[in-house]
Amino acid sequence: MPSSRPWIAGFSFSHNGAVCLVHGHEIVAAIQEERLNRRKRSFLPYGILNSLAFDYCLRTAGIDVADIELFVVAHNGKVLSAEKRARMVGLTSELSGRVIFMPHYLAHAHAAFATSGFEESTVLVIDGLGESQAALKSEFPSELSSARHAIFPQTAGVRIDPNDIGEIVGIYRAEGAKMTLIEKHIGGWLFGNGPLRTFGSFGAMFSSVAKLVFGDDLEAGKVMGLAPYGRAEYAPTDFVDVGADGQITFRGEICKRFHDCRESWPANKVAFENLAYGVQAALELGLARLVARCRVLGGTANLCYTGGVALNSVANEKVISQGCFNRHFIFPAAEDSGLAVGAAYHGLWKIVPKLRSRPLTRDAMGRSYERSEILRAIAETPCVQAVDCQDPLDTAAESLIDQKVLGWFQGRSELGPRALGQRSILADPRNAEMKGRLNNRVKHRESFRPFAPVILREEVPNWFEAAAEPDSPFMLRVFKFRESAQARVPAVVHVDGTGRVQSLDHETNPPLRRLLKLFFERTGIPILLNTSFNMAGEPIVETPSDALWCMLFSGIDLLVIEDVLVRKDPSFHHVLDLVPAPRVNGGTVFRLSGDGHASLAVEIPVGSGWQTVKLTGDPVEAFASCDHARTGWQLLDILGSGWSRIRLVRALARLRGAKMIELKVR
Repeated sequence: MPSSRPWIAGFSFSHNGAVCLVHGHEIVAAIQEERLNRRKRSFLPYGILNSLAFDYCLRTAGIDVADIELFVVAHNGKVLSAEKRARMVGLTSELSGRVIFMPHYLAHAHAAFATSGFEESTVLVIDGLGESQAALKSEFPSELSSARHAIFPQTAGVRIDPNDIGEIVGIYRAEGAKMTLIEKHIGGWLFGNGPLRTFGSFGAMFSSVAKLVFGDDLEAGKVMGLAPYGRAEYAPTDFVDVGADGQITFRGEICKRFHDCRESWPANKVAFENLAYGVQAALELGLARLVARCRVLGGTANLCYTGGVALNSVANEKVISQGCFNRHFIFPAAEDSGLAVGAAYHGLWKIVPKLRSRPLTRDAMGRSYERSEILRAIAETPCVQAVDCQDPLDTAAESLIDQKVLGWFQGRSELGPRALGQRSILADPRNAEMKGRLNNRVKHRESFRPFAPVILREEVPNWFEAAAEPDSPFMLRVFKFRESAQARVPAVVHVDGTGRVQSLDHETNPPLRRLLKLFFERTGIPILLNTSFNMAGEPIVETPSDALWCMLFSGIDLLVIEDVLVRKDPSFHHVLDLVPAPRVNGGTVFRLSGDGHASLAVEIPVGSGWQTVKLTGDPVEAFASCDHARTGWQLLDILGSGWSRIRLVRALARLRGAKMIELKVR
């Protein structure tokens, strides 16, 4: 007889690979693979037992593979042969009969509804591209029961890959533990080879612009941040139109206007700003019409909204202010990491077909770290030291007032892409120069990108022209600052006078709320600047060690890890201080040994003999590629290819910790 509280594991096989473990209706742990392997936008490895995220969830729960009743895999794209399914999951006798697959958009829908707290709701899913139409026909035909086809431009002579045609909008009705498809829109991804590629979905529309402007089709968030700098050069219908009957039509004329554009940002500044403004306006118009259609088709007063497009906070605010629904819930891990949560709940409801309404009030699904782990990480990290103080939060508040940049590490990490006070960088919003300082010295990113205000919930009406629903716990809404408030917190006011708000109530995140209250009492400002604890190109930090190394690599001045305050050693000046200086004029300081990748080791001269220092993971392969004496900078360039500077210097510092002063590889 099935347990009433089964253990279910959900997996997202997508570019935000993640694992979620639920025990009954409780999320015990959920994390993205990238937070552990430190490679941004990582897929899960083939063979679910090989996933770092899966191992992390098991360890957090204190259980074994045998305890899990069902494994549910949400994937994205092509039809999966039996052979590929076996390789993807790593089917063994240990897992036999306990693995099921589910489609992409349905997993998104389950994640949003299961965490909404609603007993019934209309669920809207808008992603770049979900399951291919061919995969739906072959494996999940019920997901095409109400399919409609979007119209999008097709370039003559250009063959469209069938795997680039699939679900782009999904509308469901959820009631109890039952999810029913109302309408599915089929469209496409990116087509053609021009600088601005034609598109067949709302997500692809933003990805096309992101690829042209920033060289990366996954940087849609940058396009949203750039949009307020532009002006209305294009009509929304130059990009897309949604008819009264729900017909979606994407247009390609706008793409032709950029056929000679070959340089990315910061070239073509004005043209790109206007393009970003136009695509943002197009999304807002299309989304408004789809939401109105949801109200008619769904027949409920509640809306759950998710999918990668739901990370567009500006458009989200237009949805809420539109007033079609009485209550709204936008899932914080709206991008593909959330598939793991949806997969886990889909499996749960197959075994226990009963809804227990429990709203998600905080995106904190990772594990917490014990004080002993924190102190060990400090001891093992060079050039950092714990600060002996009576009240770390009081000291932290004073440091913020003194214009210091604060790393903030508290409790269980966020699953989604927004740092919400568990893995954050905090600063004083009163200093107009703080935005540039953070972008240049800490985040190492474009100067136009804004920072978010985190504010005491009860103070929101005093600072923002907030809508009827002033709560924004997941930083997924944008409010207009009151005109009188803008000059008081310039570091968190975007160019259009708005802020992407995180509101903090009495229940969630007590340490951050206390810090905010201390700052408020001393400055009269109930707001702090909040941004994710990472640098450009790096995942958000997960472990105390990650946080310490990020501090060393950036302009972060102080770090609070739980109740421990940490600073850089006063003798530390630059991260290259951690890289052993090479000896160019002879003398082998270390050598590689072993007969293959698996057994490769580093030997360090100790006295008259050699001491073996084992290296694990990628550093082995990287060191093996060096065959000459190198300077520190040359090593950074050679070994840094394909993996982050933080991970590189950590490997080099490990050798330094083995008494290695000079570096030569042969």
